[in-house]
Amino acid sequence: MSKIRLCAALWAMTTIILSFLLFLLSGGSAIVSAAMTIAALVLAAPAPFMAKTRAARVRVALAAMAYVVGLGGAIVLGYLAEMRPMALALIGLFALVGLGLAGWAWTTRNRRPKPGWAGYYDSH
Repeated sequence: MSKIRLCAALWAMTTIILSFLLFLLSGGSAIVSAAMTIAALVLAAPAPFMAKTRAARVRVALAAMAYVVGLGGAIVLGYLAEMRPMALALIGLFALVGLGLAGWAWTTRNRRPKPGWAGYYDSH
């Protein structure tokens, strides 16, 4: 789970950078950048906390799903603001990566630590 949280935090930072770059482009929208930044902050929120319990791992998965929904909203806002199709496709690509993170986090939610194996989690 620590790898998922690290990847989520790094992807959130990348999303914030993309949101600022899209804002600086001609035709960029402040509301789209704000929506992307909020979605990235939601994704990064559970990253600093250990996820040793099932509930904490479910929170990581839910944060990744909320990120995907937030970027979906940013795509809709970008379409309404008449942003360039390439920018909308880039936001969609970021949402697909977030969907992959959500799936990865969801599949690891039931893992339990194995006694005697330092840091190893079993899926049963």
